[in-house]
Amino acid sequence: MTKLEVVFLGTSSATPTKNRSLPAIAVRREGQVILMDCGEGAQGSFVRFGLGLNKEMLILITHLHGDHVNGLLGLLQTMSMSQRIRTLTIVAPPGLFGWLKTTMEVFHIGLTFDVGLVPVRSGVVYRGKDFRVRAARANHSVDAWSFVFEELPRPGVFDLTKARALGIPEGRKWSSLQRGGRVVVAGVRIHPGQVLGPARAGRSIGYSGDTRPTKRSAKTW
Repeated sequence: MTKLEVVFLGTSSATPTKNRSLPAIAVRREGQVILMDCGEGAQGSFVRFGLGLNKEMLILITHLHGDHVNGLLGLLQTMSMSQRIRTLTIVAPPGLFGWLKTTMEVFHIGLTFDVGLVPVRSGVVYRGKDFRVRAARANHSVDAWSFVFEELPRPGVFDLTKARALGIPEGRKWSSLQRGGRVVVAGVRIHPGQVLGPARAGRSIGYSGDTRPTKRSAKTW
């Protein structure tokens, strides 16, 4: 099973404490990092937890209050100083993009990598190789959103007994069936359903940011 890890980079509220930075939650999966909010102190936590500054990365921003975004500019600059080259995608309320552009111009910050800016909206806002991210409006004093990271359904468990009974040689043909492909053995076409159990639901992680309870968010999760 693919390793899925949630790293709490910051869990304080609007002000930091001695032991807690401002909001920032990272999901680490298959060498990719999905960062949800980026409060002050996020880049220090990135280094401390060994998340890596040149990994494939997606950043999700719930809303434009300083405690949820003030660490973003510093994180981007540190990535650039570390010679990051991978494109980075940011999904956020549109106002963030103007702030980033203006602030980077004022401080003369140039990046070594491209940034894809995606305005947040209801529904699917990002599709990865085998996962997606959905968004729904939150209930806050400003335009705010909640996010759900979802793995796509996984193939069922491979039945070794059935595979051997069908005379399927171990190796490439087994791998092909496990990935959902069909194979031919002794002139007979064999499809995945003959050796795989029922499809398994993927795992999901919801992140609300700041919000009052809402039926919309509950339905999204």
